[in-house]
Amino acid sequence: HRQSDAAHAQDAPRAKVLADVIESILGLIYLEFGYDACIHVGNELGVTLQFKDSDENAANSESGESENRDRLDIVHLCTGYKNFNRPKLVDEAFTHPSAIDTTVPSYQRLEWIGDAVICLCVREWLSKRYSHEAALGDLVMTEAALVSNETLGFLSMRYGLQQYLNHRDHSLPKRIESYFLNVQDGSCLWAADPPKPISDIVESILGAVHVDSNFAVSLAAATQILSPVLRVVDNATKENGVGILRRMMKHPKKSLQEMAGELFDINTCVESRFTASSRALYHILHKGHWRHPANDESCHVSCVTLLGTPIVAVADESLAISKNRASALIFHAIDRNPDMKERINRLRSNVERGIASAACDEV
Repeated sequence: HRQSDAAHAQDAPRAKVLADVIESILGLIYLEFGYDACIHVGNELGVTLQFKDSDENAANSESGESENRDRLDIVHLCTGYKNFNRPKLVDEAFTHPSAIDTTVPSYQRLEWIGDAVICLCVREWLSKRYSHEAALGDLVMTEAALVSNETLGFLSMRYGLQQYLNHRDHSLPKRIESYFLNVQDGSCLWAADPPKPISDIVESILGAVHVDSNFAVSLAAATQILSPVLRVVDNATKENGVGILRRMMKHPKKSLQEMAGELFDINTCVESRFTASSRALYHILHKGHWRHPANDESCHVSCVTLLGTPIVAVADESLAISKNRASALIFHAIDRNPDMKERINRLRSNVERGIASAACDEV
C-alpha cells in the first residue's frame, strides 16, 4: 500500500499545475461569458471570497459632497463616469500622502484598487486582439509597458490631472515641470521620467470609479482613460503586424541586453564627478546636443562601456532618463548598422565562450 500511495503521489499533478488549471478555467469563462459568470464559477470552485452587495467596507464609508467640482468634471472627461454616489471619493483620489492636514485619507487605497482594474483592462484588451498572433512573452511585455509609470504619467499629463493633485510636497512642482518640458520636447515613452504621484492618480481615479459603481463600469472607465495609448498600439499593429509590439514596447535597456548580453555596462554619476574622471569622454550628449563635460552638480551622466572601454555618455537632470537614453542610443546605432550588429554578435559569442584573447582582439 505504501508503494502504491507513493507512486500515486508521484503521478499526481503538482499544486502549481492545479492552480494554473483553475486560473486558466476562470480566464476562459471570463473571456467567453463575462465577469458575473466567472465569479459564479469561482464560487462553485470555492476559490472566491463570499460577499454581498450590501456589505459595507472602509472604502464605501465616505459621504458628503466633493470639495472641488472641477475634479468631478476632469474625472468625467477622462473616464466617462459621471454622477458619483459618493463624490468625496474623488477628493480622496487626488489627495497625496503628504497632505496630512486634509479631512480625507490619501489616495493610496484607491490606487491599490485601481491598479487591479487597469491591469485586467489591459490584459483583456490585449487578449481579444493579439492572443492568437502574438507570443505570450510579447503580451506580458506589452502589458508591463502599458501599465508602467511612464505610460500612466504621460496619460495623466495629457489630461492635466496634475493640476488637481492635493499635496504638500515642495519638490513635486519642479519635478512635474521638468517632466512636462520633456513631454513637450517630443520625448518617447522611455525618455521621460514622470513623478510617481501623477501616475498614481490615474490608478486612484479608477479605484474611485470602481468603489462607487461596479466592475463593468470601472473597466469601461479604464478603457477610456487608456484610449490615447491603446489607439497608437492598435494602429501600429494594423500597419506593421503584431511583431511591432516587441520593438515598440520593449524597454531600451532590455533591448540592449538581449542584443549584446553583458558586453555593455552603464555607469552613472553626477556630471562633476564624471568630468573629474581620468577616463571621461571629450563630449557628452545632453538634450539632443553634444557638448563638453562640465562641473555641473545638477546633471547625471550615464556612461556606456564596452568591456570596460567608454563608448558614449549621455547627460540629463534625471538619472533614469540619462540611463534610458544611453541604452536607446547604443541599441539603435547597432541595430541600424548590419556590419556593427554582426561584429557585436561575434564578440558576444566569443565572450560567452570565455575566449578572452579573441574578445580583446575584437575590441
